[in-house]
Amino acid sequence: MAVIVTVPYARTNERHELSLSFRNGEGRDLPAAKPGSPPGEPVHASQSFFNIDRPLYLRPGDSQLLTSAANFDGLIVPEPDTYHFAVLIDGREISRASFRLVR
Repeated sequence: MAVIVTVPYARTNERHELSLSFRNGEGRDLPAAKPGSPPGEPVHASQSFFNIDRPLYLRPGDSQLLTSAANFDGLIVPEPDTYHFAVLIDGREISRASFRLVR
């Protein structure tokens, strides 16, 4: 999964958390499918921190772009339903990409 995050001028030079998760149609994180994972642990392809600098040429109102990519290795889709990949910044969902699994 690849994401591009727009960071507003006022939010540069701050530490932020970027999380990517896989959720069911009700919006709940799906449990991890990897052997040895604690039961019910949410699948997070990526949890990382970033801090976008504010270069001298950046003017108030300008924004910066952050690009990131992650793999969801071992992901199991349990049954036909609507699912989505969620992009969260500082714990708040900012975007999602949905799909429907059918038989």
